Amino acid sequence: MHDKKNWKKNLENFRTIFFMVGLALSLMAATEIIQWTTEYRVPEPKVPIEESKFVIPNLPPITIPEKPEIPEPKKEPEPEPIKLDSDKFKKVDNDFKEPTRPTLNLGDLNDTMAVEFMGLPEVPEPVPAVFVENMARPKDCEALQGKKEQMECFSNFVKFYLADEVEFPRSNAFFATTETVYVQFVIDEFGMVKDVEAIRGENPDFREEAVRAISELPELVPAKQMGRPVPVKVVVPVRFRLD
Repeated sequence: MHDKKNWKKNLENFRTIFFMVGLALSLMAATEIIQWTTEYRVPEPKVPIEESKFVIPNLPPITIPEKPEIPEPKKEPEPEPIKLDSDKFKKVDNDFKEPTRPTLNLGDLNDTMAVEFMGLPEVPEPVPAVFVENMARPKDCEALQGKKEQMECFSNFVKFYLADEVEFPRSNAFFATTETVYVQFVIDEFGMVKDVEAIRGENPDFREEAVRAISELPELVPAKQMGRPVPVKVVVPVRFRLD
């Protein structure tokens, strides 16, 4: 019994050594197995990139045709001069004088008078009173420069003129009819009244009297546009009323 216990104790003392030896052997065996199973691969050489399969066809060389020579035009032979027989033609008299033309004697006419055809003068179109630069007006207001002052002077003149000149028609005095007639007329480039017409109004007697009164307006200072006298178109109301 004593001998067996000693033997076990000896094994326990060498247990660590045996473990280390076994571990070393197992590591060596594992290393051999790994080396045996691992293949050694030789690196393959790189395959060169294939060249493009597109092949440029062989084209014929480009040639520039030479400019053809233009043949020179053939010169036609000059015609031979025609020979004329001088005996067959009459000789020209170099002393011939052209007869003088008859002249018209204008001694009886005035020498200072000159006749020149100028044609008919152009008649300018009438300009509405709203667009004219300088309004037509009586000669008492000729010195006025502003258009507003000229329009006021013209309106006051026409108002007082109609109050004095318009006569109420006798045919309507009994019925005491009242009406406003609008009269349109033109003051030409010379300041004269023309083209007078009643454009609104029912009573023919009132229309006739309004046209008569406007037609007898005295000569006025003409309107001006850009410094030039021009005809101007005006519309004036004429009121008929019995007070």
